[in-house]
Amino acid sequence: KKKQLIFKCPEHLLFIDSLNRIFPDGQFIWIHRDPYECIQSYSPMIHAVRELYLGTINKEEISQYITKRFLKMNKVATNLLKKIPSNQIQHIKYEALKNNPLLEIKRIKEHFSITNNNQHIKINTYNKLKTKKIFDFSDYKIDKQRVHNLFKKYINDYAVPIKS
Repeated sequence: KKKQLIFKCPEHLLFIDSLNRIFPDGQFIWIHRDPYECIQSYSPMIHAVRELYLGTINKEEISQYITKRFLKMNKVATNLLKKIPSNQIQHIKYEALKNNPLLEIKRIKEHFSITNNNQHIKINTYNKLKTKKIFDFSDYKIDKQRVHNLFKKYINDYAVPIKS
C-alpha cells in the first residue's frame, strides 16, 4: 500500500489502460529513444527467449517481429495516453536521461510533485548499467532507414533524436 511499483518493459505500453484502471493514481514515464536503437536493444532478449522455447531461430525474422511489435506499442500507447491526465504522464528523451540522469530525475520529481529528499541516492553511470556482452546486429538485418521511415510519425510527434 505504501510501496511503489515500477514497470519498465516496453511491452507495458500495450497495457496502459489496464495499468491505469488498476492504479488510477499511477504515473507514467515514457522514455523516447531512437526506434532503431530500441529494436537493436530488444533483439537479443527476444532472440534468447525464442531460442529457449523454439531451439533454432531466424534473426532477421526476430527483427521484423520486433519492428512490428514496436509500431503497435507506439500506436497503442499514443492513443491510450490521450485518455490519461497530463499531470500523470512525463515524456523524457533517452539521451537526456543517459547524459544527465540527476537532472532528468529532478524534472520527473517536479512534474509529479514528488517532494521526498533522496539526495542519498547514487546514480550508476550508464556504462555500469550496460551489458558486457557484445552483440553482432548485422545478422538481424535491421535497416536503419526503413525503421526511421516506419517510425517517422513517432519520431516527429515526440521529437525523438535519431542518430544518422
